[in-house]
Formats: sequence, structure tokens, C-alpha cells
Amino acid sequence: MTKKQDHSGAAVMDAVGTEALVERLGQSSDQIGDGNAGAVTEDTAPVLLVRGGRGKSGGSFFLDHAIQRARHAGRQVKPLDADKRSETLIRAYGQPADLKDSRPIDPQWATAPTSEDPIVVRDWLMQELDLMAEDRISRVIDFNGGDRVISDVHRDLDLGPFCQAIGVKLVSVLTLGPEVEDFRHMVKAAHAGHLEPHQIVLAFNEGVIPMGVTTLGAFEPILAAPELEELVAMGAEMMVMPRLACVKGLKEAGLSLYQAAYPAQGTRVSATLLHMTRQWLQKQEKAIVEKGIAEKLP
Repeated sequence: MTKKQDHSGAAVMDAVGTEALVERLGQSSDQIGDGNAGAVTEDTAPVLLVRGGRGKSGGSFFLDHAIQRARHAGRQVKPLDADKRSETLIRAYGQPADLKDSRPIDPQWATAPTSEDPIVVRDWLMQELDLMAEDRISRVIDFNGGDRVISDVHRDLDLGPFCQAIGVKLVSVLTLGPEVEDFRHMVKAAHAGHLEPHQIVLAFNEGVIPMGVTTLGAFEPILAAPELEELVAMGAEMMVMPRLACVKGLKEAGLSLYQAAYPAQGTRVSATLLHMTRQWLQKQEKAIVEKGIAEKLP
């Protein structure tokens, strides 16, 4: 790649290069893993994985995969859904109505605040953090437009030092489309939440790129932004989340990613759905592992 001149993000682009960028972000099509979640490492500290940023960027989908990935590998994780607009996690992992009165309650059922009131959400989240300190089960939190709440918790509780004190790894995933202003909003929100760069994962979502536009072409303005250069230099990790064209088909079939890709005996899955989902899991796992993100996930 020809070296860019007079550009505020030149260091990032020079370090990556056009061809190297795709490889750096885990999109080399001829190097694909097996799609199975990595084995439990020696670091068994629970993870508090928080989705940050704006909606419709694939954040809930990233979290859903992180939950499935952990459980597929035998690791416990509890979903927390503060996104009252879509309620993706509570609908997928909430306690079924016919088990509402059962005791004891499975600690891995998803929970959600009873309203969008910031005080209600804050109190619910702090209660979950208290439980996490006791049960040592990783949590995944879905926020949409909830930056104010998580920022307040960061400020009032000093969330980073709190997580460190109780032996929990705090990680924020920021899923990105190609809009530079959305990226800058997310960076601003991360700073307001007092997150350290090494606690941030930037996931560039191919699924929101318009048809006919390349991954590099879509994200080059963000990759050249000085804010990204600063975050990466200070320890933030970044990856590409590959496009999965059969998401609608999975929902219509009522199948999770791993159910479609590795169906149980007797489960009928179309050949195309199985192939596309398995390929996506393989690419996603390769990106997670190669970019050093595996240890940041539940």
C-alpha cells in the first residue's frame, strides 16, 4: 500500500496497510479455524462484558454469540438485558413462564430491570454485581442508549477498581458500523465511563456494510481516525465481525448458532444454513483468537 501523507491517522494505516489490514482484523479467507470455542484457560476470573455504543450496530448479536460460545465450551455466563427496546437477551435466555415459580432459580437465566428508569436500572445492575462477587459467574450486559446508566455506575461505584477488587475482568465491546460519527460517540461514551483502553474491544461489523462496498472501503475513515490510533496504541483490541447472511433463517428455524452449525442427532437443518453458520463461527473464532480477544470473553 502506498503510504498515506498528511493524515491524522497515518500511523494506524501505515502500520496496517491495505492488504495487511484485512489480515490484521482476522478476515483472511484462507485461514479459518474450526469454529469451536477455545478451552478454558488458566485465567478463570469471571468476566463482566458490557456492550457500549449505539443500537443497530450488531452489539446484541456479538453478545449473543459470546454467551453461546462460552456455554458451548462448558463455561457459565449470565445474560443481563438493560435494552428495553429490543430485549434480545431476555427473550432468548429469560426464564420460561412455566418455570417462573420453580426453586431454586437457575443462576444463568437472564434478568432485566423492571423499567427504563435510570435509578431502577442502576439498582438492578448493582444487585447483579453483588451477586457476581458471590457466585463468580461471568455476566454479559446489553445496553442500548444506556450509556448514562453505565457511566453513572462507573462514577458512583468506581467500577474498574471495584471489578479488580473482587477479581472480575471488566471488558467493554463497542460494535462499529462505517459511520465515523458513531465511532466518535462511542469513544466519548467510553471515556465518560472511565474505561481503560485495554478494557475495550472494537468489533467492526461487516453485517451493516452496504452491499457492494468492501470491508476496507467501508471502515477506512474510522481506521484512519486519530482516536482509533490512540486507543490501539494504549491497548484496545480490534477485530472484524464477519457478515452472517442467514440470521433471518436462523430466527425462523428457532435455532442458535451452534444448534445450526453442529446439529444434534435428529435435528433437521438445511445444508445451506448449516454451512453458512459453521463458516461464520469458524471465521469469528479465528478473529477472536488471533486478535487476543479470547481471554477477554466469558
